[in-house]
Amino acid sequence: MVLDKQAESVLATVSSSWCNGATEALFVSRIEREVGLHGRIAYIVKVDWSGLEAILKLTWSATNRMPENAIYDILASSGVQRIPRVHSCGLLIKDFRGYRLDYLVMEDCGVPLSKALETLKPRERSFVGHIRRIIDDVTSCLVDAFVAGVLHRDISDGNIAVKIDDNEVSARIIDWGYAKDTKWDSSASRDAGFKWYYDSERVGMNEEAHDPITGTPRYMSITTLEGIQYRNVITDIESFFYVVLDALRGIYPTNPSKTPDGFSFQKRLSLLGHARIVCLARPNKWLADFGVDRSKLPSGLLDILEAMRRFLFFDDGKYIGLDLVLTSPYIYSVDEASAKVFMSEDTIAFLTSRASSTAVKVSEVMPRFSPIKRTSIAVGGNVADTQHSPTVPRKRKATEAE
Repeated sequence: MVLDKQAESVLATVSSSWCNGATEALFVSRIEREVGLHGRIAYIVKVDWSGLEAILKLTWSATNRMPENAIYDILASSGVQRIPRVHSCGLLIKDFRGYRLDYLVMEDCGVPLSKALETLKPRERSFVGHIRRIIDDVTSCLVDAFVAGVLHRDISDGNIAVKIDDNEVSARIIDWGYAKDTKWDSSASRDAGFKWYYDSERVGMNEEAHDPITGTPRYMSITTLEGIQYRNVITDIESFFYVVLDALRGIYPTNPSKTPDGFSFQKRLSLLGHARIVCLARPNKWLADFGVDRSKLPSGLLDILEAMRRFLFFDDGKYIGLDLVLTSPYIYSVDEASAKVFMSEDTIAFLTSRASSTAVKVSEVMPRFSPIKRTSIAVGGNVADTQHSPTVPRKRKATEAE
């Protein structure tokens, strides 16, 4: 793959600054990020790109995992909005002992959600409106990506980037390096595999096998913490729900010196899942269990958080926290009344009208539109069921609609 001249120049500048032992150069500033546990490491650097602030990302990843550049190609080909604009990308090393080195130059999308809310909090009159806009942007992007066949699977505070321009606020979802292509046997996915030198079928099945362990534990959904094997867009939205709560507890804390039960890690991830099931069942205390002081929240913001809780964890007024784990697969119901509080009409339409025609893996397929204005979304079985007798995930039939 041939580099364009500007990308070659930027890479040379970064390489030079690192070789000289510098942490900062005229156009280079390293962004510190935690290193993941699943065979992937990224170096992220701020660079100048034709006078614009941009981000250069150099990523080492296993050749049997999904390349982030391929995910951006799939999202762009489907017209998904609220993702970074890619200036340049390419493959630097195709295969070095089972690992590949990719580069990606993209727009600088702003600051993490927690920092954005700290900046926006003094703007009391518009604060709730800004949060509603951010939540709408993120949920819209997640649903649009799901329709395109992509699940992010690693929603975290650092992966929600917010740009603040005067009184305008917009959010983008970044870092799609742990995303999964659910249509890995489609022609579009095979084309991406040909372009980026990976076997779409082999990588697709490998990504499915990684579903129970992919993500940032602090923000994992209950089903992921409990080891449920398959995931869908609702689990990504649930992760975003915890990201919002974590950001809000930084500015409306109940007890800043104590880690709340909803974010407190135990010996096993499943114990955090158990704790969240209990916390979210407590009507007037669940926010305190996640470290957020209910009495300090603006009324409009409280309405949004309660609507998100009802959307994710209630079905016809019944709390389903435990059902998510005990019933496999659990069939989610789209509560349109709650969704309208924090989602746009277009996003809700995707979850209802178009969801039944979305091509996803058999175990995640959405049942048809129900007569009571709900669309169901299924989650697959527990990973423990396959630990002693591993099975290869089934491919969809060739006759299934792409």
